[in-house]
Amino acid sequence: YDAPRRIRDPQSSVKDHNIPVIAMTANAMQGDRDKCIEAGMDDHIAKPVDPRKLRRALEQWLPACCQQANPEGDEGKSDEPRSAENPGVSINHDSAPSPQHSDEPVFDYTDMRSRLADDDALVRTVAEAFLGDMPDQIEQLKVLVAADNKAQSTAQLHKIRGAAANVGGMALSAQALTMEQAGKAADLEAIREGLPELEKRFVQLKAAMKEQLFETTNR
Repeated sequence: YDAPRRIRDPQSSVKDHNIPVIAMTANAMQGDRDKCIEAGMDDHIAKPVDPRKLRRALEQWLPACCQQANPEGDEGKSDEPRSAENPGVSINHDSAPSPQHSDEPVFDYTDMRSRLADDDALVRTVAEAFLGDMPDQIEQLKVLVAADNKAQSTAQLHKIRGAAANVGGMALSAQALTMEQAGKAADLEAIREGLPELEKRFVQLKAAMKEQLFETTNR
């Protein structure tokens, strides 16, 4: 939070103290948003990022000269509620919640597609990259756990959680979140015990993505 405070500080050497600052964090709690606003930021977007919400935020906070190029005019502006403390500040309350339940879908195709502007070719490209990279990420996690590295294991789980959520792998993301929380509690044994379930959910996600995105296009 130091950067926005320095930007807003009239005594700092920053040229434009009113430049828009939008926070993009992995936290979606109201308290996290409040901290961003109190630090001098104008808006908050939680990850995984929904491109439509990002676009609305950019259209709201970009200079008017840039918005003139938007053919949608006022229709593209954010309709998010304003902060009670600062009516000029918009707070995005509709951020994607962190998956936490075992009944999360293995693969939320609709969610992934909407995040990628309904571009089917891009969806397949991103899916291929994810499926190619995730085995290495899980293997790296296993190496860190074997080395009893709690901090790096927790950071790796955070990375896996975000990557899975970005492609609609909500069940995998939920398991990674559970293990990440164990890591924050310094419970490495719980992380170790959760590895088989993490790998199982990735296998399920891989099968679901291949069936939905690739096999159907080849029929």
